[in-house]
Parts: sequence; structure tokens; C-alpha cells
Amino acid sequence: MVGPLKIVIPGRPVPKERPRLSAAGRKMYIYTPQETSKFEKQVALAALTAANGKVLFGDIAISIKLYFSDKRFGDLDNYAKSILDGLQGTLFENDKQVARMSVERYIDKNERAEVYVEEVSDE
Repeated sequence: MVGPLKIVIPGRPVPKERPRLSAAGRKMYIYTPQETSKFEKQVALAALTAANGKVLFGDIAISIKLYFSDKRFGDLDNYAKSILDGLQGTLFENDKQVARMSVERYIDKNERAEVYVEEVSDE
């Protein structure tokens, strides 16, 4: 890959929410909240489109830029987690491949997440 791959996820970024518990009879189920799951699928689709189905197998560097229309937002690490979970299994095998990462937030009327990913050498 030449230069970083740019992935744009339109709309307000969604932070990773805590798993929820549900009971059905005597069984307990753990599930990801719907808003988080929907955003992770949106991230995966954007990554598949941007990378033309290419999967990265080595170490990667990732830069995440989050754009919000106002100052209401959560912890940056929770946004990074939802994006990484959306990319895992689509752009790379496992998020443990991330060797370097930066996350930044900005105010902009056009809400979105921009993700820049590139392979890095093992050195």
C-alpha cells in the first residue's frame, strides 16, 4: 500500500457502549447495544469499500479524526474501540496488529470519522 488508506464514516461517531445483559428463562445473554453494533457495521462497510477488500496482516499505524457538530462527546478511547472493532475482521485480522494509534477530536458542522491506516515495518 502506498501512503495511508483513508476511510470516511459519515455521520456522528458512536462510542463503544458497555455490553448489555438479557435474561431468557434461566439463561443470561450478553449483547452489544444496537447503536454500537450499527456503527461498527457502518465502519466495516466503509473499510471494505475504501480498501477494495484488501486485508492487512502485519503491524499497522492508525490515526482517527473525529468531527462533532457540538461539544457533546464521550471519551476518545471509546470511539477508538468502536472503530477498531468495526475494522477487525474486515481491514485487518485482529486489533492487536495496531502498533501505533492517535485519536483526535474536532468541531465541524459535517459530523464524521476519518480513519487513516497504513502498514508499518516490524523494525
